Amino acid sequence: MKLRANNFTDAVIAITYVCNSRCVMCNIWQYKGPAPLDVTEYAKLPKTLTNVNISGGECFLRSDIANVMKTIKDAAPKAKFKISTNGFATALIKKRLEEILEVVSKKDIAIVVSIDGLEEMQQQVRNIPDGFKKNMETIRICRELGINDITIAFTAGDYNIHQLMDMYALANKMGTEFTVAALHNSDHYFQITTNKIDHLKDFRDQFMKLVRAELSTWNPKRWVRAFFEYGIIYYLLNRKRLLPNYAGQKAFFLDPNGFVYPADVSPKPMGNIKDFNSFQDLLDTPEAQQAAEKEKQSPHWMVCTARTAIQSHPFKVISWILKSKFITSSLKDPVIE
Repeated sequence: MKLRANNFTDAVIAITYVCNSRCVMCNIWQYKGPAPLDVTEYAKLPKTLTNVNISGGECFLRSDIANVMKTIKDAAPKAKFKISTNGFATALIKKRLEEILEVVSKKDIAIVVSIDGLEEMQQQVRNIPDGFKKNMETIRICRELGINDITIAFTAGDYNIHQLMDMYALANKMGTEFTVAALHNSDHYFQITTNKIDHLKDFRDQFMKLVRAELSTWNPKRWVRAFFEYGIIYYLLNRKRLLPNYAGQKAFFLDPNGFVYPADVSPKPMGNIKDFNSFQDLLDTPEAQQAAEKEKQSPHWMVCTARTAIQSHPFKVISWILKSKFITSSLKDPVIE
């Protein structure tokens, strides 16, 4: 399989593993490793990138985040950024965003704030006192700075699945976007392998409420999101994907140490960007090709691996939407085997 740099459109880029949260489903905050990737290395990224998720750890804890984003933007001029944050260090986030807005247009920036439940639940999951209030203040500050593309991101586990629709309602009330993920494991990214979901019936019931709520709107963007959300519960129940996996062919994950993976939960890296003069040179190695080939068989379903699949199969997505929205009897609850 020939991998080409100009086929890559999506990237999740963790610019630091330093984190100020203490989440129950993630051990990144315990990470003790080398200094993060030098800013100059980001100049090697593919010029075809259009969707770049700046992540961490807590990415705003990296003092030169503005310079990192400018370097990526110079390398990939069409890139639009989603900056993922836990939203706890509000004053610091404000300072860093002001620096970022000096070098990247606000029209190219969206903010994704991780909120895993209402007040008590968010504190239980993230272990930060008054974390929910800090999240609300961060969203307010982002809007004050003129950033209106804001998403509340909810990670679902057995402990908070009953608040999924509460968070969806909150996002609608606040006028933000809403995205959801299910717990995953990764020994190199989340640095935990013991996450599991046992309450599958609760997951199916709550996710199907969400899917039907999205389909009940007249917003095509939400219809596509319903397809993605249906894909999550389909994966959890069947360990299969609704669409093929293009991670490692059209999308990748770059960790703070320079290692490139097909996705953040992929077990083997494709190579280290520091060892090559260009991204294409990395892709030309047997290691990169083997990792990408193996990734085709991986069933996980997250935004970072689903987006390129959805974009690559528009007719399948549109067909599902038409049947599910306009032929209501066709949308059945998935069977728990």
